[in-house]
Amino acid sequence: MEIEIRNAIEIDNKQYSLSDNKMDLFKKVIENLANTILKTDKLEKIVFSECYEEDLFAVLKVKGKPLRYTIYK
Repeated sequence: MEIEIRNAIEIDNKQYSLSDNKMDLFKKVIENLANTILKTDKLEKIVFSECYEEDLFAVLKVKGKPLRYTIYK
């Protein structure tokens, strides 16, 4: 499983950035949680992003899936 985290993460309007060593540890913790909670080996990638819609469409495009979305009002 690949875990992709963009340079820094913003949570509750606060920027968080981790050194490479801490980032590797953080990714390992996320991977272990995902495997434990989801109990699946089919998950290829986890992406933490501030541009969720753009990244989701990019993944769908690469996989040849239709680009669909729902707008809630």
